[in-house]
Amino acid sequence: WSWCGCGNRNSPETGEFIDLMVSVKATGNIQKKSGKDRTFDLGDGVAVELSNQTQVDGVWKEMPAGYPMVSTQGSTTTFTFRFPKFNDYALYDPVITGVSPADPTTTVLVPTTTMDAGSATTTVASGPTPTPGPPTPAPTETPTPAPTETPTSAPTPTPASGQTQCSSGSTGIQILGRSGKFFVVDPTTPGRGIQVTMDAVREVDASGSAVGTSGQVQHSLNTFAAQDFTFTQNGSVTVYNLSASKISFESNIAGVGTLAVDTYIFQEAGLVGPPNETWSVGCGDMKWNINF
Repeated sequence: WSWCGCGNRNSPETGEFIDLMVSVKATGNIQKKSGKDRTFDLGDGVAVELSNQTQVDGVWKEMPAGYPMVSTQGSTTTFTFRFPKFNDYALYDPVITGVSPADPTTTVLVPTTTMDAGSATTTVASGPTPTPGPPTPAPTETPTPAPTETPTSAPTPTPASGQTQCSSGSTGIQILGRSGKFFVVDPTTPGRGIQVTMDAVREVDASGSAVGTSGQVQHSLNTFAAQDFTFTQNGSVTVYNLSASKISFESNIAGVGTLAVDTYIFQEAGLVGPPNETWSVGCGDMKWNINF
C-alpha cells in the first residue's frame, strides 16, 4: 500500500489509517448478542464473530477505540474496520458460524470447488452415507497466535480427493467476479444464508478525514461495483491446526494497493481467532481474512 503524502504545501495530507466498510445482509434483523460485545446474531441461527484486533506487519494490535464501528438499517448491518498504518500488510480475522446446522451423525465430507470467469464457489458437501457417531470433539489446546496455514493439497480447480470425518451439514461460498460480494449459503435449505459486500475503502488521516480523494492517484474507492477480482483455488489447507477448504480473491485498489480476501470452510471442530480472543467453530463454519 502506497500511503498518501498528498496535497500541496498549503494543505498537506498524510494517511494514517485505512477504513474498510463491509455490509452483511441476513435473513432477519441483525442483533448484538447479550454479553458478547462483538458477536452479532444474523438470524436463523447464524452469527458473525468480530474482533477488535488486527495483525499489522506480524504483530497483533487493537483497532482504535470504537472500532469495529457498527450501524444497522433493516436486515443490513455495516461494519467499519479501521486498519492502522503498516509497512507490508495488515490482516483482519472474522468468523461466521451456524450456516450449517449441527448434525447428530458423523458424515464423511468431501470439499468440492467449481469456478468460472465470473465467480467461484466452494462447498463442503456431505457424503452419500452418514454413519452414526459422536461429533468430532473440539481440541483444548491454545491455537497458534497467527493464522498461518499449511497446504495439504496442491492448488487446483478440481475437487479435492481427500475425505474428512465431520459432524455437520453443508456450507457453500459463492464469490462474484466483480463487485466485491460473496454469499455464504446452506445448499440444503434454499434461502438460508447471508450476503457479504465490500462497500468502500478509504485512506484517512489521524482525525478520520479522507485523504487523497483528488488528483490522478486516489486513495479511496467508494464502490466495488465495477471492481474486478481474481481468484486462487488453494485446495485443502491446515489453518489454526484445523483442516479447511480455501478460496482467495483479490483486487487492485486505485493503483495504490491490494485488497485480498481468504475464505475458509472448516472441515473439523476447534478454536480459531487472534490471541486471547478465540471462538469455537464446527465443521461447515466459515471464516474470512481481510488483507491489505
